[in-house]
Amino acid sequence: MELILTSDQELNKYIQICIDNMTNWGYTLPKKIRFIVNKKPTGYLGQCVYDYKKLGYIAIKLNPAVISVGYETIMPTIYHEIIHAILPYGVHHGYRWRVIADRVSRLSGYDISRCTSHKEDVRQKYLSLYPYVLKCEKCGKLFGYARKSRIVQNAGRLCSDGTPYCWHATDKGNLIRIK
Repeated sequence: MELILTSDQELNKYIQICIDNMTNWGYTLPKKIRFIVNKKPTGYLGQCVYDYKKLGYIAIKLNPAVISVGYETIMPTIYHEIIHAILPYGVHHGYRWRVIADRVSRLSGYDISRCTSHKEDVRQKYLSLYPYVLKCEKCGKLFGYARKSRIVQNAGRLCSDGTPYCWHATDKGNLIRIK
């Protein structure tokens, strides 16, 4: 297995611990995994990207806001995303994922779940990084903006036909300004 780590040596130690534990617990990891820390905070704590044809590896993207809250808070996220990486594309948080997550939770001592208790810490960090923050009314995803763009100015407004002026492309939720 080839492992491409981040430039953060402290984070790499935690990633290596998680990889070693998963291997020792009998899980077969993909041939090539790359860990990436996003440049800007995103609405997710971690994300597993499966595109072998385009990338040539599975990418696990980590939210910098989670890392800046503390490295111990990112351990469950690393385990969570590694579980996604060992399962076939499209499994998401179904029965197979939950079975492995429950076992890894018992063995690691971390709560590996779809949601985390650290989300509020991450949310506060996210809010401190951007002067303008929008939130989707449907799913609650946060979007940070460094400048007061047209989207920020018109957040929460409706067009003449009653549709949101600014909306979240994934679920068509209205974006409202919270900061």
